[in-house]
Amino acid sequence: TIQELTGNLVVNGDFPDNVNGWTGWPTNAQVSHVTDHLDNGALKAYLPDNSIYPNFILNNPDPFPIQDGAWYRVRCSVQSDIIGQVTVGVKGMSTQGNPYSTWTSDFPVDGERRDLEFYFQSDLTDQARIRFQNQWTDPMYYLDNVEVTRVNVQVLDPHERHKLYINDQAQEQTFTLPAGCWKGMDGEWLSGSITVPPFSSKVAYLVETPNCDMPGPTGGVKVKMYLAGAMRGGETLMGDQLRANGLVPAQEPYSAMGYTVENAGATIGAGMLQDNGAQSVVDWVLVQLHQDDAGYTVAGNRAALLLRNGTVVSPQGNPLISFNASVIGHHVSIHHRNHLPALCTNVLAADGELVDFTRYNLPTYGTQAQTMVDERMALWAGDVTGDGTVKYTGGGNDRDEVFMRIGGSIPSNVVYGYHAEDANMDGYVSYTGAANDRDVILHAVGGADATTVRTAAMP
Repeated sequence: TIQELTGNLVVNGDFPDNVNGWTGWPTNAQVSHVTDHLDNGALKAYLPDNSIYPNFILNNPDPFPIQDGAWYRVRCSVQSDIIGQVTVGVKGMSTQGNPYSTWTSDFPVDGERRDLEFYFQSDLTDQARIRFQNQWTDPMYYLDNVEVTRVNVQVLDPHERHKLYINDQAQEQTFTLPAGCWKGMDGEWLSGSITVPPFSSKVAYLVETPNCDMPGPTGGVKVKMYLAGAMRGGETLMGDQLRANGLVPAQEPYSAMGYTVENAGATIGAGMLQDNGAQSVVDWVLVQLHQDDAGYTVAGNRAALLLRNGTVVSPQGNPLISFNASVIGHHVSIHHRNHLPALCTNVLAADGELVDFTRYNLPTYGTQAQTMVDERMALWAGDVTGDGTVKYTGGGNDRDEVFMRIGGSIPSNVVYGYHAEDANMDGYVSYTGAANDRDVILHAVGGADATTVRTAAMP
């Protein structure tokens, strides 16, 4: 699920003190309220025999709307005193007189509690009910936490999230795991590889977490920031053209740039690259932790994602950026691949503290560490060489890099892609014309004197 479009469409689905409205057929079936199974009250469904009909069909009280083509998430908790099977489904009111159902699925029941989750896409616009069905040979089950929610979804490939490693040799083998955080079926973290005994197999599964520490810290810092290159005059949100054009890399880019990153190889979590409005991804950023000493010694780096509203989140969307070390007593700086960094001189006093670099009165290292854009502070754009300076003329200047990226001969050329020379972060590198990247560099150095050099305000 990447977005919930409704609340729970099922009335009285958690049975806190009654099972009012939940009825079914045949009439000899029994529906009762119990408090000794599942969560603070549950429904007990029981079909004693097949004297009227061999199956018991249980329905929720009130119909809810379903739309053709829409996706729905179904959740419920089940348990039983026997080993059997129950069928869950959604049936439109216009199909009550025929065997057609919009969606059905079978699941097993036994003495173990099961918290189930299903998805289906409706092929009908109608009022509908959720129904549960069991046979008289599997006469009884308990039901709780019934929920139907209309959602936006993203398909996940189980081949990328679950790995089966088979060893058909007489000696143990070690297999390298893909990038990401992995656990074995015993719940233990796997550190980059998995060892399988002779003539055996093991399963590894991907864990969506901001870090792969074992077990890792629970604290962290929250960060808000803006990139001047991604800001569009008069708009309250940064532009997300890189995401919209499919250019944001799936894997963090800062390890390849020479940074020692604690979450090296981190990949973007499911649903993060969808169009989420104010929370759409702008680009990868780097959050840096510093010691509270004279040189602000670097204590750790974390690759993270910047959203259009300025919020920095982990690759999985967690607004708490965790480090291997405690953040308390440290400083935080923010970095981007073609902007100048900034460092906050305040010391973090607690876990979960917000460092808002968009505030004009946030104390930062040096002078003019950031620029003001529409009354908000933002990192200076234009450091396309990544050397900590923005230069329009002279040796190693950033303007020439833009010209070379488009070919170095025809100023009107435009190059599409994810490039550091794309100073305004629109997905195109251009030297002339509207929204060109050369002007971003000139603005950063002041505009009036092209020989001025803008240097990062860092220790």
